[in-house]
Amino acid sequence: MRVGDFAGARDLVESQVEDDLSERRYMLDRMRAGVLNLDAGDPVRAERWFAEVYDVLRTQGLNEDKTVRSVVLTEGVKVWKGEPFEQAMALVYYGFVQAAQGSWDNARAAAGNALFYLRDFEPEEEGEPERRIDTQEIARRAAAYEAKQRGDTEYDSGDEYLDNGYIAEENNFTLAYLLHGIASQQLGRDAEASDYFNRVVKLSPAHRPLIDQLRAGDYNTIVVVADGLGPRKIATGPGGALSRYQPIDTTGTPARLSVVGQSPVELPAITNVNAMAMDHRWNNLEDVRIAKNVIGNVLIAGGVIVLAEGADDGNWETAAIGAGIAALGLLFKGTAKANTDYCDVLPQRLFVAALNVTEPDTDITIDLPDVWPPGGATLRSLDPPLTNQAAFHYLRVPTDRDLDPTSIEPPVEPTQEGNLP
Repeated sequence: MRVGDFAGARDLVESQVEDDLSERRYMLDRMRAGVLNLDAGDPVRAERWFAEVYDVLRTQGLNEDKTVRSVVLTEGVKVWKGEPFEQAMALVYYGFVQAAQGSWDNARAAAGNALFYLRDFEPEEEGEPERRIDTQEIARRAAAYEAKQRGDTEYDSGDEYLDNGYIAEENNFTLAYLLHGIASQQLGRDAEASDYFNRVVKLSPAHRPLIDQLRAGDYNTIVVVADGLGPRKIATGPGGALSRYQPIDTTGTPARLSVVGQSPVELPAITNVNAMAMDHRWNNLEDVRIAKNVIGNVLIAGGVIVLAEGADDGNWETAAIGAGIAALGLLFKGTAKANTDYCDVLPQRLFVAALNVTEPDTDITIDLPDVWPPGGATLRSLDPPLTNQAAFHYLRVPTDRDLDPTSIEPPVEPTQEGNLP
């Protein structure tokens, strides 16, 4: 991927695809193969993989409150689907595949499915600073509820906290809103397109010039540019029981797109996958649910206290109960380990441009200013669309930069005191 051999990367991934529905990586393998096929310039081959992903996510992916499930039951087997941000990216990529083949109706449907609701454990309040909660804090809160005696609080257990202690809210996936708006416009649904364009401007004011151009219909070609390597998923927290995403690439400069005979256009990123991955709303928190290490620490601490109190009072029954609680905590600690599977082929960020291609064999160049070594790529020999609908093109820029995920130091685990709620 780093040197731009997307076909080679695709062939390697396809040779490892798991076809057994009982295997956890069944969906993940298909996400990876789909992305790499589109990177390699083969939307038809990408559709084969994304169609299976899309079918499962579309038909079995939502909870009653419109948030997404962490696993789905298909043919009697639980299949892992990735984090919510990975699911949303897979759905939008399926939309890219459809748009590249001129199926704007299917692209619109895919973008709509990516706009599911998110679980927010710390909703914003007017006048309050931006949320800072992370998965470890959520785990601590869940563990605190788990440690409470039944009836002492609104929730009876940590699971109940995870299932009820959140607000379901609309997501902030700007790229999905933009794709939905463009697809709606191509289908003649101008009022609907306008609503989605308004949402894009609200989420990203920097894209107002692009939206103004789209509203005016001053384009016949849409270009999506993917750049960089998305974050990797690592085990963290006590005993590696929790997980978090760690950026590999943090490039933040805009892209510059050039068409012969036209002024260069500067493109701000429409989506930063690093930001999505590190926002608790875009994570399914399944590892928090099974992070018995955190809960185990609470049980051990509580059990030791009960044991000591019973021994001091000469109440050996109480001491035995405390010893039992502490033993249960140790059992939990030995069984918790976060799963760190993740879709390692996602880009760090994506850009969208609306262009007018008026001459046959037009080359479009994408540069990444202020990046060393200089990066970029070229879409060659584009022709004006043959119909009254816009053409769609996707391009992945090789990440030939000084990036080495193995050189990133793992996070320092918190102290024992830091693990307690």
